[in-house]
Amino acid sequence: MNNLAIELQKLIDTGSKKYPMPYKKGNSIRLGNVVIRAKKDGYILFDCQEQTQICMTVSKHGALAAAKTYLAKKDIHKVLRLDHNYSKHDNDCAFHKNTLQKAKTQFKKDIARTRLDISEAERGLLINDLEAIIFN
Repeated sequence: MNNLAIELQKLIDTGSKKYPMPYKKGNSIRLGNVVIRAKKDGYILFDCQEQTQICMTVSKHGALAAAKTYLAKKDIHKVLRLDHNYSKHDNDCAFHKNTLQKAKTQFKKDIARTRLDISEAERGLLINDLEAIIFN
């Protein structure tokens, strides 16, 4: 029985090194040797082993995808581009919602509603792309 527990512990240790799971510790999220800290304007990623800053992202999805890509020793520029596009469409959504509330003519409201729908759809697609990176 003791031998089985030791083998199970070894299996868990090697699996967690190969496929690290994110966990929250204090005000940060840890994924392997990467720490993600929330800031006022986004998320900042640090490598604990090398004691360096990796990058900054706007969304939590972007931060987790960047951390996972970094741990896989792959190029994170694609993730940062997706996160940047997410930020653009998120800002566009806020702008169009404001325009929709303040517009005086029906024509302006219709245009704002259409642009809001487009930005929300694009933002959703970008979240799906980032989640695909996180979960694959």
